[in-house]
Amino acid sequence: MLHTKARHKGFGQRGTLEKIFHSLICALLLMTTQAYSATHQGNLSLSEDSHIGFKATKFGFVSIDGVFKDFSGNLKLDTTNNIINLSGEVKIASVFTDNKKRDAHLLESDFLDVKAYPTSRFMMTKYERLEEQKDDKHIKGKVYGELNLHGVTLPLVLDSMLNINTLELTLKGEINIKDFGIEGSKMNSDRIELHIKTFWK
Repeated sequence: MLHTKARHKGFGQRGTLEKIFHSLICALLLMTTQAYSATHQGNLSLSEDSHIGFKATKFGFVSIDGVFKDFSGNLKLDTTNNIINLSGEVKIASVFTDNKKRDAHLLESDFLDVKAYPTSRFMMTKYERLEEQKDDKHIKGKVYGELNLHGVTLPLVLDSMLNINTLELTLKGEINIKDFGIEGSKMNSDRIELHIKTFWK
């Protein structure tokens, strides 16, 4: 009986140690989560791994994909991962569609007119949080702002998806180049899709 009681006492001590160990692990995880969340606050810079892309159509059915390779931006989130500030700029001369002749033409006066308008800028004016996905790591929203392109500033609404673990923010929208005073070409569509995938640090 004494031996049995001693074993029971040992099991009790082991259970207590397990509870203490479990509490320590939970505390460490909480501290890690809080530390990670804190990195989301403050001003974040746009990573060079980002993709500032667009898609146009030629002859009504041929897709033309392009990117701007030279860009910068700033992002700021609040403690609940709402976007409170978002801005970006691209250098027009960095446009790339994997066709040298076409890229050179895009920089001329009938298109982007790089000599007169060397940059394009976006500034957010409002953010609307829509919903969190089932994994609670992706936040869907709408970004409202103003796009300055070709010397014209117009409102622009972008659909957004924020991954709060990787700080990846994807943005999708659409513009009509005629609205910005861009002449364009009859062979190419005036409607341009914006496909933007950004990473922040």
